[in-house]
Amino acid sequence: MIPYMPHPVLIDLGFLKIYSWGLMVAIAFIVATILATKEAKRKKIDHEKIYSLVTYIIIGAIIGSRIGYLLFNPNNLTNFLDIFRFWEGGLSFHGGFIGGLLFGFFYVKKNKLKFWEITDIVAPSIPLAQAIGRIGCFLRGCCYGIETTLPWGIQHLDQIRHPTQVYSSIALFLIFIFLSKQKYKKNFNGALFLTYIIIYSVFRFFIEFIRADPRILFGLTGAQIVSIILFVISLSLFLKFRKLFKTKNISKRKC
Repeated sequence: MIPYMPHPVLIDLGFLKIYSWGLMVAIAFIVATILATKEAKRKKIDHEKIYSLVTYIIIGAIIGSRIGYLLFNPNNLTNFLDIFRFWEGGLSFHGGFIGGLLFGFFYVKKNKLKFWEITDIVAPSIPLAQAIGRIGCFLRGCCYGIETTLPWGIQHLDQIRHPTQVYSSIALFLIFIFLSKQKYKKNFNGALFLTYIIIYSVFRFFIEFIRADPRILFGLTGAQIVSIILFVISLSLFLKFRKLFKTKNISKRKC
């Protein structure tokens, strides 16, 4: 067993509290923005537009993640003001992902940017931001796993549990590294973004089996159900775009 003590509040000055989860999420967004901006410059895209895009994504992600969390965990809503206490945690990644994607899509179309090209620019930043955010989950003591007898289990809520936050953080860092290398090898716009969704959906589906999340349908969690949907959609789009790319190349060679 590994000694473990949650630290949901890092600094408490009475009039000001700095929450560990909120701090790590803030760091995650800053790091992701810097990385995406650097990639935009490499692609010769106005980096100022990336700053504005990230603002839209953050707003959409916060709204979507809170709505998503409360939809699957209505019992955690004790009063109306609880809806807005997002800095204390209680956010759904999938809800945030969908919310951020919708707000980002609106900004991209409004500014006449190429949607799939932009998604590839921000794609590696997403798992990196998630990896940092999961460290915040570990510090806060949320998103924990089920009971285990493994030697690296952590004692939480009077049980030895899987440190699923740590598993997720490590996996997401690896996905970030993989995507960072693949960006130089991709054949069509959208490849990186869709690859990220496919890989993460598979990982999230399986790790949910050892997370202590409520089962809502056919023994599956809400995250597993959403992961299946995103996997099918992303894989279908990936195969479609790859086929179009190959067809286009064949046509060029014939000419």
